[in-house]
This record gives sequence, C-alpha cells and structure tokens, in this order.
Amino acid sequence: MRVSISILSQVCLLILLGLTIVYFKSEIYFDRQQLLADMPKDNSELLEEKEFELRVVKSQLEGVKSETLAVLEKESTLPANSLALQNLRSQLRSPASIPQLDMSLLEAEKIKKAFRSKNYFEVTEMAEEFLDKNSQSVMVPEVSFFASESYFLNKQYDKAISSIEKMTNQFPDHIMTGYALLRLGQISEKADQVEEAVSIYKIIKSQFKDKGLVDEASLRIARIEE
Repeated sequence: MRVSISILSQVCLLILLGLTIVYFKSEIYFDRQQLLADMPKDNSELLEEKEFELRVVKSQLEGVKSETLAVLEKESTLPANSLALQNLRSQLRSPASIPQLDMSLLEAEKIKKAFRSKNYFEVTEMAEEFLDKNSQSVMVPEVSFFASESYFLNKQYDKAISSIEKMTNQFPDHIMTGYALLRLGQISEKADQVEEAVSIYKIIKSQFKDKGLVDEASLRIARIEE
C-alpha cells in the first residue's frame, strides 16, 4: 500500500508541475500578444518593462522546475535508470522556452519619434545603424522610408534617391515603397525631369492598390499635363 500511495503522490506532483509550466507559458504568450495588439505610438518604456517581466517569469519557471526535479530525485518509487524518469529529467533540465521580444521594434520607435520631432539628421544616423544591424527586421521598410524622407528634407537628394532605389529592389510591393516613389517623382520634377516624373507616377498607379497612393499619383500626372 505504501508503494501505491507513493506512486499516487508522484503522479499528482507531475500533474501539478505540468499545469504550472502550462500556466507560465500561456501567461507569457498572451501577455506578449496583448502587448503587440495594444502597442501605443510611443512604446519605448512599455517594451522595456515587458522585457523585464518576461525575464522574471522565466526565472520563476526555472525555479519551479529545479525544485520539482529535486523532489523527484529524492523519491525511490521509480527505478533510477527508468526511461520515464530519464525523460522527465531531460524535460525539467531543458531551458524554459519563452518567446523573445523583437527589440528592433524599440529602436524603430525611437527613429519615428526623432522624425516626428523633425530631427532629420539624427533620423538618418539612427536609421543607417538600424539597417546595418537589423536587416531581417519587419521594420526595415518603414525605417528605410523615414531615412529617405529625412535625406530629402535635409536636401541630401543623392542619398534620398539611393535609399529609394534600395527600397524598390528589396521590397517593391510594400506600401512604404510606393510613398517613397512619390518623393522620387517630386525630386525628378525639381530637376526638370518631367517625363521621368510622369513615368514614376504611372508606375505607382499600375503597381500599387492603395487608393490614397494611386489618387495622389493621378493628381500629380494631371497637374504636369495641364
């Protein structure tokens, strides 16, 4: 009867551990999803706070696993070399699987904040560093657009053109590339390259589906051809 009670207690302990791990992981997952859904325009402090919370939870989960493993190893009901116990030890000793926040979101938010503050030289410096370090980030198109716009507003037209050309090569269908092309058309108009500007606006009309973008390209063509 003692053996049966010991086995029952161990099973209960394993079930409790499983529920605890599931709770921690699900709480982390839904916290992260809620963070991304409710993300405000200026979320630098929120992202830093959430990253800290995830680290705390990871530490707590590792503590629970370590304590449970210590209790199990103290029990003598399961044979020391049993496959079940070895598998359990492997699971308990494995690192906690916790999704990491993409910190490039935080850096991109700082760039957008600098752009809204009209610190265009600062934007170009930050954007160049961002693009060197975060080439796989989902924020690359948006950061590239802010860079090209800032070059234009700083009257660095050659750099603006180069930045826009990179966008058309890397993500030709992205909405930010469409708006960058509007700016490229404007640069062509300033340089009295009217035919080239019209060609750019026609490309926008044929390649993009965004109504605001297409309407703006149409207006510019009509203005030129008046």
